Amino acid sequence: MAVIGTAATDAAEMISTDHAVGFAELMPDFILQRSGQARQLWNLARQYGKTLEGHCPGLSDPELSAYASVGIRSDHECVTKEEAREKLRHGLHLLIREGSASQDLEECIKVITEDGMDDRYCSLVSDDIDMEHILTYGHMDHKVRMAVKAGVDPVTAIRMVTINPAESLKIDDRYGSLTPGKCADIVILTDLSACSVRDVIANGAVAVSNGKVDYAFDEFRYAPFMENTVHLIKPVTAEDFRIKAPAGTTKARVRAMQGKRQISIFRSEGGSPSGYRW
Repeated sequence: MAVIGTAATDAAEMISTDHAVGFAELMPDFILQRSGQARQLWNLARQYGKTLEGHCPGLSDPELSAYASVGIRSDHECVTKEEAREKLRHGLHLLIREGSASQDLEECIKVITEDGMDDRYCSLVSDDIDMEHILTYGHMDHKVRMAVKAGVDPVTAIRMVTINPAESLKIDDRYGSLTPGKCADIVILTDLSACSVRDVIANGAVAVSNGKVDYAFDEFRYAPFMENTVHLIKPVTAEDFRIKAPAGTTKARVRAMQGKRQISIFRSEGGSPSGYRW
């Protein structure tokens, strides 16, 4: 399926702006089926010097080679050390995620601490994360602490949340290092290993001083058209979550959470579930 009409115009308009980094979450089927839409996004990315960021859980072998060959730069879906190692060997920048929806840092960081792979091609990211998680654990500082605890050198861990992702996203001309001409976003720590934040300078202005917020935030209000947009035809009950299948069906696909991982499970009536990663 090709991007046509308004959608094509919108994609071109958005990707051409200075603050657009690239197209994200490009699915394997989207690429491997050689869709017209994928080709159009590829052309736009090349035209404007933007990136193509991946999303390929469980992809391996020839399919992964084909997927990476079109210029996909990264993947954030790895859940095992083995998968992370294979993605790196295929030239993808490894985005090791740790957020509220998926926690894969402890496992995937082993490609550095155990396998000794080049950390310059690895970054720490959140993927999905909610405010409660940030308030409880921290944000990028939490990921740095976890990496250090796992055996990563503190300077390397800091690099994985600064210059590494900036270079991968091709924005290191503006971000990622404390060098002349870059944006003045600076975090001052009292303890490197613990990533204890004392002061924050954002875009040249002091935002946090001695651990206290020193910045007046404007009250945020949603535009009226964004409110009261969900209208259910009836109240939601437990019955609405029952999996309905044709008579005689013995297997159904359901989304589930297993430990810290998001998966889909095929569960049959007569046996244990067999896992299939989403």
